[in-house]
Amino acid sequence: MKNNKLTILTPYFPTKANKYGGIFVYDQIKVLADLVEQVEVYVTRPWFKISRKFPFIEISRDDLALINIELANVTLKLIRYFPFPKDSIFYHVSLAVSIFLNKNKFSEKLLVHTVYPVGAAVNFAKLNPTIVVHGSDYRYFSGNKNQQKSIIKTINRLQIVTVSKGLKQEIESIDEINTSKLEVIENGIMLSNLKYLQKEETLRDSIFSFVFVGSLIKLKGVYELLYAFSELQKNTTYQRYSLTFVGDGIERKGLEALASKLHAKNVSFLGAIENSKVSEVLNKKDCLVLPSYQEGFGRVIIEMFSFGKPVISTTSGGPEYIINDDNGLIVPPKDIQALSSAMSQICLNFANYKPEKIIKYVNENYNLVSQTIKLLDYVAMDVK
Repeated sequence: MKNNKLTILTPYFPTKANKYGGIFVYDQIKVLADLVEQVEVYVTRPWFKISRKFPFIEISRDDLALINIELANVTLKLIRYFPFPKDSIFYHVSLAVSIFLNKNKFSEKLLVHTVYPVGAAVNFAKLNPTIVVHGSDYRYFSGNKNQQKSIIKTINRLQIVTVSKGLKQEIESIDEINTSKLEVIENGIMLSNLKYLQKEETLRDSIFSFVFVGSLIKLKGVYELLYAFSELQKNTTYQRYSLTFVGDGIERKGLEALASKLHAKNVSFLGAIENSKVSEVLNKKDCLVLPSYQEGFGRVIIEMFSFGKPVISTTSGGPEYIINDDNGLIVPPKDIQALSSAMSQICLNFANYKPEKIIKYVNENYNLVSQTIKLLDYVAMDVK
């Protein structure tokens, strides 16, 4: 067998400070460790943070403390770089210098997460990786003309994977893009060992529970969700509802104030919790609601499906290619009335969503092992 070694470059990886951030990369690496001989992971981190209010902010130790995978054939290392403002052309150039200085440590097979800044940096350093585009990395930086040029050059030169059909179509809409360079390989998840929890009481005698998981930022549609939930409670007298927010962010205090102002009942905020706890919460709720304005894939949707539960989400670039009539509903983003109506419809038709059918759909389409093997085939890696 050839030297079966894979190098991964990623800005996404869970740390002691943020245990849920980049958990999908963490899970993927655990699967990769079973499929290839050696996996080395380089996580990019700035030497310090830049803020408009405080020009230089020291990185805390917890931000740099990577969560150890504890597998003999996996190594975790940091690549530090000098930071520039994110709208500066030097942002990826600085990172490219650090990557260039370390490139002799990399294996021939190189997998990179994010087309910008890391993808553009490795392209600038004249390396030849496979790049996984996740959505936010493309959408955020392509709004800057100079950075968009770097993204286009990177996509046209290197081997590119997008995590959803919608994201592929979005990138293909750019005239300068060589569309033959794009391949779709959706994310997968580790299928849970937890079993679907069937409620003993009837829905009319219990509280129908909705849950949101993600960052509490406007882009995730969290305000629309709270307004829609309030409308749902006002328009229904025979059914009780609850809404749980899992995650943290700059809008948390605003959401808590709005919930009080709207007199919304049974609204709770759990904050950021460990991934295993997120799974426990999902398994105990009836329906996930993810009303994002833009969403590359929507991993949490697949997580909810793995428990046999339906999902409401938006036409936002990823979810509309995952959700179908058997497992949930799709509404336009920023449409409070449509979202509230969908929440009511899910509750009324809940018995029509068959857990076994939803779980089977996940097994057949989003098993992390099978999706990772597809990715390795595209990278042209030998599998054990």
